[in-house]
Amino acid sequence: MISQYRMKLDLVGQSVLIALAMIVVLGKWWLWALAVVAGLALWQTGSAFHLIVAYAYRSRKPYLLLLGSILLLLPLKFWLAGYWSLIIPGLAVLIYFFITLRDTIVVLRRPRSFWDI
Repeated sequence: MISQYRMKLDLVGQSVLIALAMIVVLGKWWLWALAVVAGLALWQTGSAFHLIVAYAYRSRKPYLLLLGSILLLLPLKFWLAGYWSLIIPGLAVLIYFFITLRDTIVVLRRPRSFWDI
């Protein structure tokens, strides 16, 4: 069973990085925004990989496949569409954040196990 602490830590980390990305985008520092979103994608990839390996949580596997294919095709999309091609990885990052939020709410509603005390 996934611990409440682990899900809270994941959600807070993603929230901080998303807030930082929004601040950087509003300040129009595009290179820093790209770096923050890349860091967020790395955080989420590590989180998904940890959930798959440690907890056998298979519903995160499609995210790894989706993000991997998006990143492999990013140079081609960037060549064809320019900066607009960064919207697709940004949407994938936001979708994963809302999936994490939903799963955190589910985990917090469960009765606590002995290990969470």
